[in-house]
Amino acid sequence: MVSADNIRPENLKNLPPNWGVLLDRSPNEPLLPFLQMIAGGNGYYESMVSANLLGDRFFRLDPRIPNFSKTDPAVVPAVIEIANKTNLQPAIQFIEKNWGSK
Repeated sequence: MVSADNIRPENLKNLPPNWGVLLDRSPNEPLLPFLQMIAGGNGYYESMVSANLLGDRFFRLDPRIPNFSKTDPAVVPAVIEIANKTNLQPAIQFIEKNWGSK
């Protein structure tokens, strides 16, 4: 059983040996700050962190997409059209070069 914030256990008995590492922090700190930053970002931070971690093995496919409504299903055909017109060759070549089997 864990506490209401799903981080601190209510019963400290029979916890795994590494549980103390998770408790050795301020109650207001995120449990996994790196993952929280990546998951909660706006796109810029995800790219920045990924580029710094991966270096030359980072590639961002970034086609120009207008600011469409995220809730209007009428924009789906336009998004599909943009996707179909996007040149994927640079991304494919990058993947083959850096992540393909050797």
